[in-house]
Amino acid sequence: MAVLQNSVEQALAAIGVHLVLATLLNGRELLLIPGLVGLFCLGRIAFRIGYPGGAGSRAFGMSLSSYPTLAASLLALGLMIGRG
Repeated sequence: MAVLQNSVEQALAAIGVHLVLATLLNGRELLLIPGLVGLFCLGRIAFRIGYPGGAGSRAFGMSLSSYPTLAASLLALGLMIGRG
């Protein structure tokens, strides 16, 4: 159950950021979004596989899904400030 709850929380954050980026990016820049989604999916798979092994075992998956979302958030913020 904890894996599902964490995945839902991470997915909601990622989807929100991806939607914001979709409104800010142009043309070929939009290719960033499928890349972010791919990293998120791989991260969630690694998180699930490592979950039974404890925090150290799931850290890679958690990082692979959360750091790209954080970076995308900072990118979106920078684009909004730069265009404002």
